[in-house]
Amino acid sequence: GNEVKLFLDYSGKIYAAELVNGMAGNYAVVIDATEVDDRDDTADLATGLDAKALKVKMILADGTVKTFEANASKLNDVKAWNDATDIATLVTYELNSSDQIVNIAAVEKSGSATAAKVSAAGYYNGYAIADNAAIFKVDNETTKDSDYTVISKDSLAGTSKVTADYKLNKAGTEIAAMKITYSSDSTKLYGILNGGYKNTDG
Repeated sequence: GNEVKLFLDYSGKIYAAELVNGMAGNYAVVIDATEVDDRDDTADLATGLDAKALKVKMILADGTVKTFEANASKLNDVKAWNDATDIATLVTYELNSSDQIVNIAAVEKSGSATAAKVSAAGYYNGYAIADNAAIFKVDNETTKDSDYTVISKDSLAGTSKVTADYKLNKAGTEIAAMKITYSSDSTKLYGILNGGYKNTDG
């Protein structure tokens, strides 16, 4: 379900409620997805196409590779779908109780660095990497599961050259997510979390 922030008065009674973005912190990288003809950007996904057939395969922050279907009633913008589901795109996503995608968006990166060092303490490009950061390694932008890995902060610490895009947390103080496209020690980083990837599609 969605996370809701409640506001209480002095007596502890609820006087207001605010829906918190259900995608916050749900990071993944797209491996493959259904592509829709978006020559008409205003067209709905459900027009001339069963939107429930739209699928996206992603590697999740826990290293699991899974394919999800889109929910027709929630996802109905062709351009937004295609922009968010390009191969190797870092995204945030939201699922309903049936494990269908009801929202997905490409992450707007906070910054990037080329061949920059990750310090032993876990700092990259001047920012601390959060202990629970979602760190993805993309060896090649293909539709092969094996080109995508999730790694831990500890395994990344001390790596001399890392090329990556990153997203800061809401406070702008720590790196919440990274997409690494090059590292100087790929052997050390490969498959460090959950033995690489787990495919739950059968």
